[in-house]
Amino acid sequence: MDSKKNFRIVIIILIVFSTSIFSKSNDLDSAKEGALMLQKSMSVPFPVNILYFYIGSLQLNNAVSASPYNVRIRYIRMEAFFEFVDNNKMAQDVVLEDGEFIVIIGDKKVLEAQEILKVYYMLTYTLLLKKDIVKGIYYYEKLKEFQNSNDYNDKLKERFPNLKTTNTTY
Repeated sequence: MDSKKNFRIVIIILIVFSTSIFSKSNDLDSAKEGALMLQKSMSVPFPVNILYFYIGSLQLNNAVSASPYNVRIRYIRMEAFFEFVDNNKMAQDVVLEDGEFIVIIGDKKVLEAQEILKVYYMLTYTLLLKKDIVKGIYYYEKLKEFQNSNDYNDKLKERFPNLKTTNTTY
């Protein structure tokens, strides 16, 4: 019984701490802190990992809500959620939302060339994972147009062995 009480106290302290972080940091810092919380959620035991995931998600979503056209914040959120894309539908949706925002609407000058390559890779991977083959192949072809995209192409071919080149089916 005493351990349950201690656990509840720890959870309350974490929630209070995380909400105080929200109020003191700017949107970019909040996004970075949220990404770190998501990353920490992979290395802590259950049920604390769920709390870290929730707090990190909340921070990232609040940062995007406060600055919806900030490409850097969306990239940070996309990269953070990509770690969970294999088994989390919400992460898949976030990666697709942010990736397509960056590619279609966002100012890509904010990102470095390697980051733009990674955006196309994350988009392609997630779309193929969700079995959206047409869009996945479209972004795969876009990725192949970039120089230095061979590493990402190889990763995609390794994960999706049936992935074919132009004008063939998946």
